[in-house]
Amino acid sequence: MERADGRRPGEIRIVRCERGLLSRADGSAQWTQGGTSCLASVAGPTQAPTSAKEDAERATLEVVFKPRAGLVGSTEKQYEALIRRSCEAVILAALHPRTLIQVVVQVVSDDGGVLACALNAACAALVDAAVPLRTLCAAVSMAQEAGPEGQLLLDPSAAEAAAAAAVGTFAYLPLLHSVSEEVSAAGDSISGGDLQLLTSLTRGRLTSDQLLDMVEAGRQGADRLAAFMQQAARQV
Repeated sequence: MERADGRRPGEIRIVRCERGLLSRADGSAQWTQGGTSCLASVAGPTQAPTSAKEDAERATLEVVFKPRAGLVGSTEKQYEALIRRSCEAVILAALHPRTLIQVVVQVVSDDGGVLACALNAACAALVDAAVPLRTLCAAVSMAQEAGPEGQLLLDPSAAEAAAAAAVGTFAYLPLLHSVSEEVSAAGDSISGGDLQLLTSLTRGRLTSDQLLDMVEAGRQGADRLAAFMQQAARQV
């Protein structure tokens, strides 16, 4: 069964990634999926401005999430925490003790799946800033349609998410060595289904079986995004 935009239930919208857009940032990337787009910038690693932000053993990560319009609220703060936890899992923070890495994500447009888009933009910007990473983090959004015959929809639009019984965002971590080694090995792939669930955020009503199905369907979508990320990371 086709969706309103002609996609199949397990199909991702057209993905684009542009890096190095901001000259004053150490790294930047704009990640676009369909009508949703986020621009992420990275500053650092730089000396921590205050002792409160300094860790003697590792770099400190700070994330700022800016909505397309309006003030920052509780939802944006929740997004900041999830993006920070996800990025902390891939950054080799012990290589830069007593420093600060700041990631700022600006929502450019939002037609569904904005948190997943923001996570992918942040990861691409870290690559552009040459921050040492152990691997890449790939995130997807999912929606469970309402009703007994409701389908799982990968990368839902805003309209699909609004009509769904439940929606979720899932970030997955490939179990690999550092991304610099993976990018240099042109014949290797970071995809292949070996993805570990890293973080998740859901809302709505789901049975335990529906949640497990959503996690597995998201894993398959993230696997395809991980392969795209690897290709984008190789581009100069």
